[in-house]
Amino acid sequence: MKMITKRGSKIALASIIVLVALGISYFSIKNQNIKSELEQEKIALIEELENMSNSYDELLEERNWKNDELLDAKLKIDRLVDSLETTTITLKSLLALKDRQLELHSTLKGLIRENNELKQDNGLLVQSLNIRKNELSKAHNQLVSYQDQNSQLQEEKEQLNEKVESMAFLNMVHLDARAYKERSSGKQIETDRARKTDKFEVCYTIAKNPLVKEGTKELYVQVIGPRQLVVSPKYKRFKEERFELNYSFITAFDYKNENINKCDYLDIEDSEELSKGIYTVNIYDKQSLITSYRLELK
Repeated sequence: MKMITKRGSKIALASIIVLVALGISYFSIKNQNIKSELEQEKIALIEELENMSNSYDELLEERNWKNDELLDAKLKIDRLVDSLETTTITLKSLLALKDRQLELHSTLKGLIRENNELKQDNGLLVQSLNIRKNELSKAHNQLVSYQDQNSQLQEEKEQLNEKVESMAFLNMVHLDARAYKERSSGKQIETDRARKTDKFEVCYTIAKNPLVKEGTKELYVQVIGPRQLVVSPKYKRFKEERFELNYSFITAFDYKNENINKCDYLDIEDSEELSKGIYTVNIYDKQSLITSYRLELK
């Protein structure tokens, strides 16, 4: 009986040892599987973080200017990748790293959304600037066109002013000159004798011209005798620029855009003796000779 009992004890102990060995082997295999899974998760996590880091690089290149928020987020990701590559991962640390990865991913999504909105705003701004540029270009072309038109109109205006000025003259439609002898009674008798002439009568008619300004007008009457001398000059001389005119007298009238009929007289002084021949009556408007009339005295 004793032998049977000892043998049974040995068998039981052996069974226990086998079971313990099997348990240790099971847990060892299971632990290896967990480590392998954790390592795979670590590699996948590092890959995701590196992709995120590349996305930050793209954002930095697109913005083309230094952004502290982008640089700080990228630096955190790169540091986390460096730490993971040299650290043994555990289930607890994996869960913490997953939370950190989700936080960084959320930050990246926000920055990407902000960047897209910024690009959209920039696109609208560029579109607005292009529209404004086109409007300014059209306005500039229109201004140049207006300037050309204005220059053309100014030139036409000057030409029209020149035409108006050239047409704004006193239109003398009739001129007549006669010689008279005045009797002691004061009665004037027309004569054709040079020695009997006491005065010349000069009569003229001016037709209205709307282009002539209203107001007092003066004309220079010049009577030239047969010897080409001005009759009764009394040192009367009109001078303008390089033009000089010896005249006999001035005839004046108030012009009101109406027809004018007027007569003036040139008295012959006793000391002035008229000779036989042709006498010419010229009427000047300053430098312009308006008309002439000729009469003969015997």
